[in-house]
Amino acid sequence: MPDAATGDTAGQGEKESKRSEKELGSPAGEQSPPGDSSVGETSPVSPEILEKLPPEARKKVMEFFAAGMYSGPAPNPVLAKITPQHITDLISLASKDSDHALEDTKHSRRLALYALTIVLISVLVVVLVLAFRNQNDLLIEVFKLLAVGLGGFGGGYGWARFRRPD
Repeated sequence: MPDAATGDTAGQGEKESKRSEKELGSPAGEQSPPGDSSVGETSPVSPEILEKLPPEARKKVMEFFAAGMYSGPAPNPVLAKITPQHITDLISLASKDSDHALEDTKHSRRLALYALTIVLISVLVVVLVLAFRNQNDLLIEVFKLLAVGLGGFGGGYGWARFRRPD
């Protein structure tokens, strides 16, 4: 059955469409030759291809590409005012921000180490006091609590490592 736009039969349509894709596609940003009033300056269709099309098909192709050129959001007017100095300032601010993030990470790790040290020293003091007073029943209970606490900490740490997408 002949195609209305090109006059091709169904069997030749695939060959013609593959050939047309190669002919129609031009590199981005390439403009048509000057002085050709039938093709817009940013049209991706070469004038030779458009001349081969019937007038109705040519009109539809041009309308399609014209609609594509005007669709989408309007460009941001601030982007036109950006200078190389602005970009340099943005890079320096990003560098400072990453430095501050690194300092924050170091500080929080230092605080966590201090807290862990205080907890360990407190537990050691309690264990030593109970050991020197010969209160074995309380000492056994403290060791049970320590074992449960360490088991919970180790289990939580292991679960977090298992769940982390490394």
